Amino acid sequence: SIGRIVAIGETDSGTLPGQVQNGIATDPVTSIRQRKPSYACSASVSAQWSPQAANIRSPREERSHPSMHMQLFPDAENMKEHMRQQMCKPKYDVAMYYHRTGFTQWIARHPRFEQLTLVVIALNAIWIWIDTDHNPGAMLLSSPPFFQIIEQLFCIYFTFEWAMRFSAFKEKRKGLRDAWFVFDSFLVA
Repeated sequence: SIGRIVAIGETDSGTLPGQVQNGIATDPVTSIRQRKPSYACSASVSAQWSPQAANIRSPREERSHPSMHMQLFPDAENMKEHMRQQMCKPKYDVAMYYHRTGFTQWIARHPRFEQLTLVVIALNAIWIWIDTDHNPGAMLLSSPPFFQIIEQLFCIYFTFEWAMRFSAFKEKRKGLRDAWFVFDSFLVA
């Protein structure tokens, strides 16, 4: 750690900057270079973090307390801790809104289900190309049965996928928070 400066160029321990005393550099630049940052994220730290705990105040809050002194430069350690916490925020996952048990949540969380859905989406894109070039009917009802069956199979799978995901939500209104689910809802409807 760096000692408090007593006189210009002299620390409280009497050493000059750049000297090493008890294995600790007194020069701030050397000390910073020797310090190794720890960016390990832990659930307990991120769960306990708040702007109040990190001593971060809004400008309105600082104006409302005239006894608080405005600093010319913000506290570097608080800023670093705030940035570390921002880097450690958990990534969004729609599965956090799902039930913990049950068949539909198991299907909705399963990686094979997600992979199968991506494959079906790709096949559907290819089918749209084939249907556009080779389907003689202007509408689905006037198309040959082969084109109607394939379209119905895609429709059945996408409806099944939507139903599994909708049923997996613990609170159904939380489905409105997931942009992909809302988009899929419009497509299936």
